[in-house]
Amino acid sequence: DGLGDPNKELVTLGAQLLVVEQSLATKIEELDLQNAELTELTTKVNELNTAHSNIESKFASLLTTEKSLSADKSKLEISIKEYTSKKANVIKSAREMVTEVNALKDQQTKLAALDYAQIDILTEKIEKSKEAVSSHNMLIKLKLEELDELKIPLPTGSKCKTCRKAMTDKDRKEHKDHIDSGIRALQTIISTAKKTIVGLNSQMATQLQTVNGLNLSKQQLENINTKIAAKSKEIRDKSTQHDDYAALLTKFKLELEEKEAELATVAAELKNSSIEEANLLKKEIAEVKQAIIVMNGKIATLNKEVAHHTSAKAVILHSVEQKTKDNTKKKDLKKALEGLEKKFTTYPSVIQAF
Repeated sequence: DGLGDPNKELVTLGAQLLVVEQSLATKIEELDLQNAELTELTTKVNELNTAHSNIESKFASLLTTEKSLSADKSKLEISIKEYTSKKANVIKSAREMVTEVNALKDQQTKLAALDYAQIDILTEKIEKSKEAVSSHNMLIKLKLEELDELKIPLPTGSKCKTCRKAMTDKDRKEHKDHIDSGIRALQTIISTAKKTIVGLNSQMATQLQTVNGLNLSKQQLENINTKIAAKSKEIRDKSTQHDDYAALLTKFKLELEEKEAELATVAAELKNSSIEEANLLKKEIAEVKQAIIVMNGKIATLNKEVAHHTSAKAVILHSVEQKTKDNTKKKDLKKALEGLEKKFTTYPSVIQAF
């Protein structure tokens, strides 16, 4: 009696076990469904993160490309402005040089028209004039000596100082007249020579001035020729420099057009790869993550319920095992009791027999 009725209790425990197992199966099924849904959500959020990352990466790459292209465009614009200024300055400088060369050529034409052969001709004339002046100076010197000789007074004696003949008063007078005539002739020669020298000196001064002027003009002509050659070379150099600048400008302008076209393409791609799309994906990612949080809460609750039902099942199974043992024990005891009762019913007959 202390063991109770194990069969009845086993029936009760079986019913409880069935209920627990049904509840456990239901919760496990719900848990599997929740886990499957969680897997789908996790996969979805990963895909959304990848898509969002790709969009942001592409957008960032486009922004970097746009920044780089804008910097290149700015450099090209600066270069174009710089070389446009250099080209204009070269043109201005070359024009000024051409004007200067033209002015030099006008001077060259005027100076080249002079008769520079006159330098040698006039120099020769000057040398001849110098010789003539020297000759006239020598003549003057000689005539002055003769004049000094004639100016010596006649001796007071009655003889001529040259012929040593006796002179009468008439001879003295004739001799004196002759001397006076000689003096006048010498003075005329000296005066004429002096005038000739003055004329020659004046002529030489004029000729020397002309020679000096021609030499100065000749030197100026040589200097102008040198300047024209130097300026012409500078003009050729400026022309080469201008061509170089023009080629660089053409190159820079073509590169600028290419950069502007690339910038337009990047701008169109940026417009198509709108950040709004990335924001929508970000919002959807947040929503899916929130759903995952809710799902994890549900799964945690289901895991607790499954654990509870599993524990309850274990308790019932333990009870069933115990009651099964009790039932077996009860049967063993009942069988032993029946044996004892049978033996006990036999004992009175034996006793009576004795």
